[in-house]
Amino acid sequence: LVIHASDLGNRGVGHAFDGVSLDGVDDSINAGSGVDLVGQSYTMSTWLKAEGTGQMTLMAQGNVSDNEGFTFALNNDKLSMSLSGGATLESGTIANTSEWNLYTASFDNVSRIRTLYVNGVQVASDTVADDYIGIGDFILGAGTSGTMDEARVYQRALSGEEVAKL
Repeated sequence: LVIHASDLGNRGVGHAFDGVSLDGVDDSINAGSGVDLVGQSYTMSTWLKAEGTGQMTLMAQGNVSDNEGFTFALNNDKLSMSLSGGATLESGTIANTSEWNLYTASFDNVSRIRTLYVNGVQVASDTVADDYIGIGDFILGAGTSGTMDEARVYQRALSGEEVAKL
């Protein structure tokens, strides 16, 4: 899955192309229910130039509190990933979130390792016991204030070397 702002309204100046401008209130992108990551390894990444701080959901599916989803977010200048109701993996504080940054989250379904990256550099990692039980629509940018560009989902866990080349 690759989402380009040229396919959407609300264009803003993006990192690579036109980005999609999100107001942090009622803007989001619904990619539908066709993104099936259940029982798979995956990597998600997006460029974001944030405006302000707070809870900014980069990508999500299902409802984490019901053990049926995940959330990949920028929360008060910290990158986080929650998976099927388990513990939240969180980075330290990220400097300069108001500039273009590439945020990436990876989950390896075999090793159970999930990893967070900022601009290709690993900022957090852990091992989880939870399975991803995803249901529902795949949503990008809910509650996000800023410009998002080049949102991608890979149906495998990219290596650190691959993430560094994104």
